[in-house]
Amino acid sequence: MKKQTPIEKIYEAWTAVADGRVKIMTDSTEDSGCAEVESSDHAKIYAVTWRDGGKIFTSTDNATFWQGYPGYPVIAVMMKLGRLPYAEEIASEFSDINWTKLNAEHRRDYAAALLHVERKRNIDPEAAAAAASIAYTALLENYPVVKRK
Repeated sequence: MKKQTPIEKIYEAWTAVADGRVKIMTDSTEDSGCAEVESSDHAKIYAVTWRDGGKIFTSTDNATFWQGYPGYPVIAVMMKLGRLPYAEEIASEFSDINWTKLNAEHRRDYAAALLHVERKRNIDPEAAAAAASIAYTALLENYPVVKRK
């Protein structure tokens, strides 16, 4: 593990799943397969693959490819596969958010971008943080190996 995923990537993954931007390919299984995850600004499609029983992931998103930690596309796919908890009710509060734009506006200060969303949408930060913590703990317990290919 090179770097640890910032917890705010759980929220970005919620948005991707809630918005229906995660497409698991039909020939995929829980053990191996591929998916496409559309970016929050709809400008990119990230290719995500997994193999070896879902222990190894690759993705074309910057966090996974360059930073060496599971980015939100990997986390979103893990949620869709049932490998990580997905808090549907809370996740729905984070639907339709352009995280690409917000993260740029906040100079990649993911915590500031999240705080902006919670305040603007009047989301209970404690309830959201509790649900995110459950997913994040599960991620840390089942931390996948990420590779460039």
